[in-house]
Amino acid sequence: MTTIDNNAGPPPIGALDIPGFCRLYQLGKTFVYGELASGRLTAHKAGKRTLILRSEADRWANALPVLAVGR
Repeated sequence: MTTIDNNAGPPPIGALDIPGFCRLYQLGKTFVYGELASGRLTAHKAGKRTLILRSEADRWANALPVLAVGR
């Protein structure tokens, strides 16, 4: 008998297309294409689709500057 864990959530996504990356990080496409053009973010092509590996998305997000809040 197989047990289903309903709290496990969806399986991790291996790659995001541009609209998916924009939704995940709540960014506009113009900003994302600027990050790609600058080399701060890298993507791969799969036919006509542009894909950003999830590991690259995480690396990019972790490399963002930390916000210094004044007191």
